[in-house]
Amino acid sequence: LAGIVAVNTTLAPCVAGILVFALRAKVFEPKALDVGGFCNGILAGLVAITAGCAFVKPWEAVMIGLLGGLFYQLGSMLLAKLKIDDVVDAFPVHGINGAWGLLALGFFGDPEEGIGGNGLFYGGDQFRVQLTAFIIIAAWSGLLSTLIFVPLKFAGALRMGDEFQDHGADQMEHSPNKAYSAHPPAPTTVAKKEVNDIESPAPQPPVAAAAPAPAPPAVAHELAAHHADAGAMLDLRRRHQHVRSGEGAAAAAARTVVRAQRSQRHRRRGHP
Repeated sequence: LAGIVAVNTTLAPCVAGILVFALRAKVFEPKALDVGGFCNGILAGLVAITAGCAFVKPWEAVMIGLLGGLFYQLGSMLLAKLKIDDVVDAFPVHGINGAWGLLALGFFGDPEEGIGGNGLFYGGDQFRVQLTAFIIIAAWSGLLSTLIFVPLKFAGALRMGDEFQDHGADQMEHSPNKAYSAHPPAPTTVAKKEVNDIESPAPQPPVAAAAPAPAPPAVAHELAAHHADAGAMLDLRRRHQHVRSGEGAAAAAARTVVRAQRSQRHRRRGHP
């Protein structure tokens, strides 16, 4: 039983999603690759096979999924035609395909397979039971929904205000309010101009470097005296180095004379 359930709940959503994806890409608007429609087609196939997943054969699950995808697409288009606000296609996915899955079990399911099916296509009477269940469920859920939503409508609590409708509940009361914003807020610019519309400043001619201003007479005299002192100090330092170098040469000559005298004394004493 678990194996047939796993196979059927895999096949039905796969074919339903692929059918809706193909229909929206090639047949119906927007005639583009609609990933949201593809995901809702998968959900529609899952809803459609829920009632009979354990009682039909795999090829029957494929048929139920295909019709579920088609019913979802037609239901979504019908809501748009009637201008009924269902932004996530909840009714085509769960309402229409819930009813289709419930009734589909009355058509499919061979009693001879021994898995509990008793469909109308095989001479069974399961469709009568499924139709009765559909009427009871629709009446029960419709009555309770009416008891809840009608008082909310008269109380003004069923619909958000115009400000919420214009800006969206995400921005007005959810946090964070930019989780999946499709239209980010426009950047604030001066006078609401586009970046390309903002005039660039005209090029300015290059400014020539200004000549240094002449120094006042007193400052010029002081600078001249400073340069003269610096020159005198440099000349004195050079003379000092020259004297030191002369003294060094004299000391070296004296050391040479002393070494020569020592050598002569050693020779006189017979030292080699």
